Amino acid sequence: MRPFIVVAAVVVAILAWTGFWFFSADRIEQGVEAVRSEGAPFGATLSYREVRVEGYPFRLVVRFTAPQLDWPAQPGRPRWRAQQLSLVMHPWNLRHVIADLSGQHDLTIDREGRRRILAIDVAQGLASMNGTPKRPERLSVDLNRLDAQLDGRELAAAERLQMHLRPGTGADDLVDFAASVTAAVLHQAPPAAPGAEIAAAEVQGSLKGSLSAGDLRAVLTGWRDNGGELALQRLRLDWGELRLEADGALSLDDAGYPAGTLSARVRGHEQLLEMAVASGQLPPDLFPTARTALGLLALASGGVLATTLSLEDGKVLLGPAQIARVRPLL
Repeated sequence: MRPFIVVAAVVVAILAWTGFWFFSADRIEQGVEAVRSEGAPFGATLSYREVRVEGYPFRLVVRFTAPQLDWPAQPGRPRWRAQQLSLVMHPWNLRHVIADLSGQHDLTIDREGRRRILAIDVAQGLASMNGTPKRPERLSVDLNRLDAQLDGRELAAAERLQMHLRPGTGADDLVDFAASVTAAVLHQAPPAAPGAEIAAAEVQGSLKGSLSAGDLRAVLTGWRDNGGELALQRLRLDWGELRLEADGALSLDDAGYPAGTLSARVRGHEQLLEMAVASGQLPPDLFPTARTALGLLALASGGVLATTLSLEDGKVLLGPAQIARVRPLL
């Protein structure tokens, strides 16, 4: 009698779990359909050729064929699409999603009267998200061996790219973020660059202020007008002989340009000046004066230049020397 009870209990458990799995799969399919028909977060529209849920008995794997996200109301009408996308969940926790980002991703946007296409091929990539599509709580992305092309031309490659987002931990913080890239190769390096390979680059900080609804321009304008700030706790660049570290805060000025002052520590600052001359940002006749002045400052602090990295009126200034220009975001 006892073996029969054990077998019956196992059968009931299997049937109950099977029912729960198919119930969860049905919830996911309904959720995907709701997003497709009602719209994705941030004004995006979702489309795909096919979607199916598999992975029984212990996983829920949502496989999309030809997924695509469009933001038709945003400036430039951005679009993301891929050949395929897999989302992995467990029936007992649908709030944690792991996405397989391996493969090619196309990002397109209208700029200056033409459609620009950024194609990124990822050998192996994963993303982990906690929360829901409309209320994400934490996002981590880890991409390995990626290659990027812009309008069909080789742009850059990297051994690894990592990004992390989470709700802000400070009183005024909207989002805490961190990103890093290692062993990046620029196929189209700027003139006088310190080599084609960037050994490492890293940024870490917080987005402060408040965000309102609307298109990207309205969101940025509202963020600026309400005292929005980008606080950078760490900015690091290791590029050839150039070593740069900086921290500080940036915002947007009335014309929409990034504005603010960072405290910078630079080794190999002459490379920045040479790039500024090659790009036409620094007149050649001012190069000796800027090199001497910044060199004396670096000599006084043991070979590391301690100065300011300022953004004002679309200009990027290393101390008093202009080294680059940036475009307005509005």
